[in-house]
Amino acid sequence: MVSAKWQMIALFMASSAFAVNPAPLASTALQKSATYQVALTEMQEATRGLSRTQSDPVALKPDLLSAQQRVSQAQAALISQMLQVRQQLLADLQNLDSLQGQLEAQQISLDIAQLNAQAARARLKAGAATQHDLNKAENDLDSAEKDVQSTKKQIQEATDRFKKRYGKTPDLSGDEKVTWKAEQLQTALKQHPRILKDSAALENADLQYQIKSSDLSPAIEAEQAKVALDNARKTYEDTLKEVQEGLEDALSQHQVAQNAVAAKEKALQLSKTNLTTQNARFQKGLISKLQVLQAQLEVSQAEGALGQARNSALKAAYSVLQAANWAPWEDAK
Repeated sequence: MVSAKWQMIALFMASSAFAVNPAPLASTALQKSATYQVALTEMQEATRGLSRTQSDPVALKPDLLSAQQRVSQAQAALISQMLQVRQQLLADLQNLDSLQGQLEAQQISLDIAQLNAQAARARLKAGAATQHDLNKAENDLDSAEKDVQSTKKQIQEATDRFKKRYGKTPDLSGDEKVTWKAEQLQTALKQHPRILKDSAALENADLQYQIKSSDLSPAIEAEQAKVALDNARKTYEDTLKEVQEGLEDALSQHQVAQNAVAAKEKALQLSKTNLTTQNARFQKGLISKLQVLQAQLEVSQAEGALGQARNSALKAAYSVLQAANWAPWEDAK
């Protein structure tokens, strides 16, 4: 039974634009992933094995059931590996995107520190500031310069790691839209690896019970088979409940992340409005360039916060896909 909570959340379709887009590099990432390639090989072998069993005129029911289960589980495992690879790619891109946003804000902070240092020197020369004031301004400038250089180094190192892992330069342009409908997730959930595993155990236990409950088997074996069947059924039902709850939790977290995006969008709009006002005042000679830079810094910080919120929302969307073991992309069809 699908809960009211599920119905309320899952009918929502995620369609916001996000800060990074793993799609252009997804195929490359899959090709370079050893675990994905192993899962792909298993899927291919399982499919060939099923074909051989189906064409075998003397194949028994347990053999056919086992071959069918292997294909289903291999397909689920392949999707799971695909999601894990794309999640890693997403994390790597988001790390670079975060560093780029951090650098932009730090460069504005550096501009502010340079102006403050210049002003402190001028005030000291005019007798309006102390040497201590100048020392503080110059220390702030030195720290700002170090912050910029440190972040540039981190970006270079992260870019080098990215090239080594994927063989290509990261592309932070564009965005990714992850969409779903309740019925899509619900259908995918039936093919979740954990559910398939316990479903296979239940099918096997049921088959064994049918065999053992015949008149040709001792009563004690039939009883043991019945206990095994009951245990398998309970395990299967518990797993269904746990996986369903996991998906509902992931959907709830995604909704929270989407709400955070909306809040950050409002904050960015306010900071942009303030910058426009400060620019107009600067043009009229009412305020200094420093105050304009401070307003620009607020915009940059708000943009960074929005980017982080959007990245968090995309990460949460991927968690929903992982919880349902559903890959909506064409290469997963």
